[in-house]
Amino acid sequence: QLVLEVLQALCEGHNVRMQYLLREQTANRISVDLISEVNELLIVIESEIDGTNYEQAHACIDALTEFTQGNIDPATGQAGISQLLLDSKLIEVLDRLVQRRSIAGVLDGRSAALRTSLAKLLMALLEGTEREAEQRFLLRLDLMGIARVCGSICMEACGVKAFSDATDGPAGSISDASKATAAAAAGGALA
Repeated sequence: QLVLEVLQALCEGHNVRMQYLLREQTANRISVDLISEVNELLIVIESEIDGTNYEQAHACIDALTEFTQGNIDPATGQAGISQLLLDSKLIEVLDRLVQRRSIAGVLDGRSAALRTSLAKLLMALLEGTEREAEQRFLLRLDLMGIARVCGSICMEACGVKAFSDATDGPAGSISDASKATAAAAAGGALA
């Protein structure tokens, strides 16, 4: 985990030179693509994520975010590291992590922090002028599932019971009109 935090810190502040150095060390006889290695580590951890490896998964996500942010070629407007990650299984991994309701051995607050980091990484992957990231997101992400997760998180934060648990009537419940408004808002977020 400490190594991931050091790699992340090296790229803080959109340090594009360091981002490329972590991907390829041209001055060395042997080059190691550390960005792909971190990505592969996350892919492996995700399938078995629990309280014992949560911190490593979170550190991978935060590091991948720093590797990606600001990595735009000014001449072409293309995002080099984002392209590398988009060509991997990362989007599917992020989709599964976003939609996980809980992680064994991890408190809800820490799960919420992980979702925040996931959102930052998804936004970082969208940087640049290319539309390829958006197209891949539309093809690979379960946007309705993500909208449901966002809606339930919002309702929990507002102290409103989930749709299935709510009843019409006294305080703490929601009316059919409120349900329809929330559903419309969730659907509008996808447009």
